Amino acid sequence: MFEWLNHNAAGVQALASICSVIATVVLLRTTRQYVALTQELARAAREQLRFQRRTMESEAAQLTTLIDVFLGSLKRLPVTEAELSTMYRRFIVLVPRRMRRPEAKSAAKRR
Repeated sequence: MFEWLNHNAAGVQALASICSVIATVVLLRTTRQYVALTQELARAAREQLRFQRRTMESEAAQLTTLIDVFLGSLKRLPVTEAELSTMYRRFIVLVPRRMRRPEAKSAAKRR
């Protein structure tokens, strides 16, 4: 075997060089595919980030609107005890008798 390698050393070296070139070409193609995939993933991540930012901004605007509506509703609530009592009595009238709490039933009877 060693004798054969000695006689064919140039051929073995050429074959090893060809294998090295083939391995280099395969690695080059694999690396290019990897680079393309990485760029595509980066592009998808940027698009997802943009979408999440738009969604967050939209939700923040909705939340701001809900807060404004809530604060507007709070301003309309009665502030004095007399206003609160009047509002409570009006509410009791709207609730069906079977759904009233015992103290609410007695308040409705007193009217």
